[in-house]
Amino acid sequence: MHFLEAREVLELDLSKVSLVTLSACESGLGRVADGDEVLGFTRSFLSAGSSGLIVSLWPVSDDATKLLMSTLYGELARGTDVQLAMQRAQIAVLKASGMEHPFFWAPFDVIGDWRLTVGAKS
Repeated sequence: MHFLEAREVLELDLSKVSLVTLSACESGLGRVADGDEVLGFTRSFLSAGSSGLIVSLWPVSDDATKLLMSTLYGELARGTDVQLAMQRAQIAVLKASGMEHPFFWAPFDVIGDWRLTVGAKS
């Protein structure tokens, strides 16, 4: 079995990639190296050319993530910018029964171009 490593991502050309979503638990965490530079997937994807990322900062609920991602990508498909799409997705989770706590609706963060749009408005 092979796991993708940050150094492998750095070798990719992602200059035509608008948005990368890393929905696994704690995908946005990195480690601080000498010189206070944070190393990890976030830095690797941005350095490889991606315009933006969506990452999680703590372990996530499968049910909350399913609702958040389906709402988020529905909004993105309509041409909503990623910041507003994330806000709407978080509100959808917040309003779901039993998911009012920030643990459920707030683990994901948008990094990079927060004005990014990936879908076309009709």
